[in-house]
Amino acid sequence: MKYIARKQKKLISEIELTWENMQLGAVQGVVLDTDGSVIVDWYKEWEITPSKPIDFKLNVETTNVAAHVDRVIMRMIEASKGAFSDRSRIIGLCGNEFFSKLKNHKTIRETYLNTALAQTPDSAGGVATPSALGSGSFGSFDFAGVTFINYRSIHNYNVSAKAVTKRAIGIKPDECQFFPVDAPGVFQKTFAPQARGKLGFCQHRWKTSLHHANRRPRP
Repeated sequence: MKYIARKQKKLISEIELTWENMQLGAVQGVVLDTDGSVIVDWYKEWEITPSKPIDFKLNVETTNVAAHVDRVIMRMIEASKGAFSDRSRIIGLCGNEFFSKLKNHKTIRETYLNTALAQTPDSAGGVATPSALGSGSFGSFDFAGVTFINYRSIHNYNVSAKAVTKRAIGIKPDECQFFPVDAPGVFQKTFAPQARGKLGFCQHRWKTSLHHANRRPRP
């Protein structure tokens, strides 16, 4: 049974990694395979023109970071065609360099200074203690209405890697990719039907069926 449990755990982690790649591709607009080849280009599929990037100018101490965040929020709301609601929020997946510059920027640190969350940017940098806003080596914190997360990739993103190579999968170190949460209809998840013609099952059901399949008597 221990062997079966280990095998299940390995298979489940591989499926979760595949889901992670598909979700990252949905956020970035292009889904890449493990070798970096394009599985689907959602921009072409939906005939969407990618938006121009916004330079946060984090190297400038006097930059009003909140103003740049406001531009991101307004641009996303306008492009959502009514998908945003009162419950919608925005997540920013940050590369390592972007996240480090952001949490150490003067604007950010002054915002948290003398507040109950004064140590939040520090805990986002690797303090291994639990916190409501996230902690650990890959942490997160809220600022100006956006939750910024230091995205953890399997392989470090190679800036010089070509667009169709495995080292090109991930978030660029100096970039942040934004996407909405709780915005109905923006993202959809579907499951392929089983071979028996039944509706596709989610992972929980798949794990259960796999478990029982391994318990069936063998000839």
